[in-house]
Amino acid sequence: MDFKKTSEKKKDRSWFFSFLHDYRGYFYLFLFQIGIFGFLFLLADLPLVFFYYALELCSFFFVIWLAFKAVHYRRKFLQLKQLPDYQLDQLSSLHLAETDSESKYEKQIHYLVSHIQNLKKEQREKQTDQLDYFTLWLHQIKTPISSLSLLMQQNREDYPVAKEVEKELIRIENYTHMALGYMKLEQPGEELNLEKVLLDRIMKRVIKKYALLFVSKRITLSYTPIKKEIVTDAQWMELLLDQLLSNSLKYTPENGTISIRLKPEWELEIEDTGIGIRSEDIPKIFERGYSGWNARRTEKSTGLGLFLSKKICRRLGYSLSVQSELGEGTKMIVGLKQQPFELYD
Repeated sequence: MDFKKTSEKKKDRSWFFSFLHDYRGYFYLFLFQIGIFGFLFLLADLPLVFFYYALELCSFFFVIWLAFKAVHYRRKFLQLKQLPDYQLDQLSSLHLAETDSESKYEKQIHYLVSHIQNLKKEQREKQTDQLDYFTLWLHQIKTPISSLSLLMQQNREDYPVAKEVEKELIRIENYTHMALGYMKLEQPGEELNLEKVLLDRIMKRVIKKYALLFVSKRITLSYTPIKKEIVTDAQWMELLLDQLLSNSLKYTPENGTISIRLKPEWELEIEDTGIGIRSEDIPKIFERGYSGWNARRTEKSTGLGLFLSKKICRRLGYSLSVQSELGEGTKMIVGLKQQPFELYD
């Protein structure tokens, strides 16, 4: 038995039963009128042959009228059934009204569709303006940060203070890159620049950036050069590794250890001996703006770093997972076996 055909037949018949239900009043009126005519013929003692003739004639015209109404009803019914799949521009060109009251409803629908389209257009324009402004601001703020960094390198008379200021500059630069990356990810039409890159080269750039933090916190780095090439967007990959390493440094206390290794399964692991994450916080750490108990306690988290990392991984076709125990440290695992790339409209 072909269940698909049976289902289609049921769908085709559904409009007919709906039609019978909506027009049942006309059937009752027709039967009532026939009853009145029959009663009058009996009272007047007229020949019933005229009654039968009138019944046949009325039934014929009634069936013709019903068929005409059924054709229009079916067309309208099937179109209305497809309304949930319509786009806004399709709704604005919808013309199904047959009566004055339906025409008024239809005009109201067209007005609301037009209003929604205008609101969406205004929202897109505002969002584009905001993105343009923040992108410009983030690019501009990088200039004074670079200037301050250069001045700090040239003036190291007060060594302890200079080092502390330099560490804060690194944090500011990291937050700036995070914000810039987030804005770019949210911007429509941002394309990937895929190429073969040496993973070790990107990793070393990131490690060099945070060399001062490793030294000042006396954190041991366990790293074996990764002589592997991957097909990726180097800019996004560097931002991903930057965020993950920055996160490990942030929550690893002095004299701790951070290990970076590539497993044979093409899984890049960044493991630290930091404060760890509570088990109840782990399912939520990749949500935007979420900061776990430890992060709130130390007031170090913005709740954007891991959210941004997860989004970059989706875009590059990677997976990102975490293993952690409170007080024992955290291991971030990037699966470099690429899944289908995430599309951004």
